[in-house]
Amino acid sequence: MPNHHRRSKAIAISALLSLSAYTGLGQASVVTFKIDSLSTSNANYVEVEDIGFSDDKGGIAANTDRFYATGDGGTMNVDANTLSGAATSSHDALFTNINGGQLYSFSTNGSSAFSLPGGPNPAPGFTFTSIITLDPITMTAGPAITLSSAITFGNAKMNGVFAGYDNVILFENTSGATGNGNVTGNAHKIDLATGNVTTTSGVTMNAKTAENWAFYGVAEYFGGQDYLAHVTGVNPTNEIVRTNISNNLTETIATFSNNPGLGDLHEFTVVPDTNRWYFHTEANATDFGPAIASGNELIGYADMVMTIETTGGSGGASVPVPGSLAIFGIGLTGLIARRRRNAVADAA
Repeated sequence: MPNHHRRSKAIAISALLSLSAYTGLGQASVVTFKIDSLSTSNANYVEVEDIGFSDDKGGIAANTDRFYATGDGGTMNVDANTLSGAATSSHDALFTNINGGQLYSFSTNGSSAFSLPGGPNPAPGFTFTSIITLDPITMTAGPAITLSSAITFGNAKMNGVFAGYDNVILFENTSGATGNGNVTGNAHKIDLATGNVTTTSGVTMNAKTAENWAFYGVAEYFGGQDYLAHVTGVNPTNEIVRTNISNNLTETIATFSNNPGLGDLHEFTVVPDTNRWYFHTEANATDFGPAIASGNELIGYADMVMTIETTGGSGGASVPVPGSLAIFGIGLTGLIARRRRNAVADAA
């Protein structure tokens, strides 16, 4: 068995481990993609209400270089470290492949990114037929990936977008829920390499609504199960939890102060390479620091810890990319690469 190595954040890995980068191996597949903790440590945030974002709407994506958040006025496209940037035209279905950071949008026509008019009550009735790649700076549309099954949304609220590792999960609200609390629907898991859609019905979670067609979170995978990591909507309103889509059981990832704690935070995503989670919140999110309590529309990031474990195809042992912290164990199932991102100080 390979050992877990712990590293301080000061010596975090600078590049995402991908087994496809090694010679003699097939494309890696994820075995574990799990959030260990989300904290408010080292939080950095900026006020964006008056620089093109306007009121909150809903939509978030991030990678090591760029951070995107959508408001009524447009989508902020900012530097992922300094948070400096400007609003662009509105993009309402952005997400990234957390393995590598490629920016995507869902599309109804296979050629342009999905966009809805601003405001808290978007019109229902649209169908996603494809995913398109986007340039991270210009947000120009690139090649499209056709979905194996089109996905239609009949409800204008309480749907969800969950970015994952080589996949994305779309949650389709079929219960008609419109506000914070329990919502039931279908979880559509989409393979980003092929566009293949696998659907699980009867998924129920306690979620927080956005002023758009969808709230946003992270698609986790571990123990052979898919999970949706999301902010709770009611009783409590101060937690980020994961819901197992096969049995609807939940467990807590992070708990914040009851009042006001997270503020009106209904969307987040993660960037494992920088040990950060990214968020938008509206006012009074005191857990992130004194200054954020007086803000109106704020976007930012803070520290997180994740476990990512991948397994490759058949083939012999290979030399890891220089600078990686991969540890290799070879068995009958092939090469297993394990890594653990940990923001704690070195121990043992």
